[in-house]
Amino acid sequence: MLKCAFYESDITPLLYANMPGYFNERPGKDVKDKIYAKAIVAQGSNGVKVAMVSVEANFITEEFCSIARKRIAKFSDIDPKHVTLSATHIHNGGPMVDWGKLVKSDAQYVRFAAQKAADAVLIANQHLQECRVGYANGCVDDISFHRIYEMRDGTYQTNPGKYNPDIVKPYAGIDPDVTVMRADDKDGNPIGAVVNFACHQDCVGELAFSGDYSSQLSKRLKEAYGVDFVTVFFVGTCGNINHFDVHTDKDTVPEYYRIMGNKLADEVLRVSENLEYSEDDTVAFASKTLSIKKRMVPKEEIPELKKITRTVTLREDEEIGSQSDPDQLKCVFAYDLLNYAKDPAKTKSVPVAFCRIGDNAFYLLPGEVFVQFGQKIKTTTPFKHRFILTNSNGLFGYLPLRNLFMPTVYESKLGCTSYLEPEAGYKITDAAIALADKEAELWQKK
Repeated sequence: MLKCAFYESDITPLLYANMPGYFNERPGKDVKDKIYAKAIVAQGSNGVKVAMVSVEANFITEEFCSIARKRIAKFSDIDPKHVTLSATHIHNGGPMVDWGKLVKSDAQYVRFAAQKAADAVLIANQHLQECRVGYANGCVDDISFHRIYEMRDGTYQTNPGKYNPDIVKPYAGIDPDVTVMRADDKDGNPIGAVVNFACHQDCVGELAFSGDYSSQLSKRLKEAYGVDFVTVFFVGTCGNINHFDVHTDKDTVPEYYRIMGNKLADEVLRVSENLEYSEDDTVAFASKTLSIKKRMVPKEEIPELKKITRTVTLREDEEIGSQSDPDQLKCVFAYDLLNYAKDPAKTKSVPVAFCRIGDNAFYLLPGEVFVQFGQKIKTTTPFKHRFILTNSNGLFGYLPLRNLFMPTVYESKLGCTSYLEPEAGYKITDAAIALADKEAELWQKK
């Protein structure tokens, strides 16, 4: 019979640690919600064991994943290759990554959080129990928005601002799916769930640590199922989706992230009344590493970038955003490009994976994936029950559509968080689909 277990490790940083996600330093002066690394471990009747970890962080690096996997390999029987770690892309988390001049990681925190993520897996692994897993798919379509817009001048622009008269329409749609896999113990008691939804987690708007709307989702499910219930939330293909409604001010009300989390929790609870329980009790895992070309900073541009950093004084005491002073934006991006240019490698090894727990399929994607790639997977998958996890196993940046590589589309702007070739999203999506199709063929034969 299938066995599962869940555990959550507290990785809340010390107060005043830097919160990555914006262009300037943002110290966390309070804790609105504790931050966690949350794990599910599953073992099939065929002996295959997998672990998936949701890390409440802006990004996680390959170094972070290596630290966690080495610890898991040392203290458990889990194959470290079968461990997936995914960032939830919160913007009120710990100092996990560097960006530009002002956003700095903390090596001590990175190691602490990675080891605690590993411990979540280790503890869950010690408490595996026979379970039934049930699937449900709901819909919440009024809290997420496509954030790239067609403008009157024929260009496309990311986050053009509220009530901008030059907006024509969104470039594309959203993914409203709220996908759930709940595990119940042999007595029918819910012990944990995987929840998947596609929207940027950048909704808190305060200098305080929080896991964003997924923290509120988790809180509500604990109220419904008990304090030991663990919600392992994975963000879907939301590289071009956020909560920002350019036509209203509804997203500006205080505690809006809790409104979002409550809506998601209501839907999870509603659809979980009619779970489709898996009759299959096996587990499978497959992966592939792609070599993908990087976009490089032209050498002739380096002197000009250095000149910008010398001649423009960053106003470090004010928030810098997409609508800020152009010179300030030029300067923060110049620092980012100079940092990125330090790595001379012209290709990047990018991991893609697929996992099956019973009849539930998990596409494990790197990077901040555009929603169109997620829709391609969902329309072609041979699995009825499907989840798409992103920001997995390292920092691989945005994966935009090839025709959206232009100066006004933030997600394609070259730097540490957008550096793979325009074909990267297509190659990664095709590789994930191929892994899933192969597993589906083997599964059907069995």
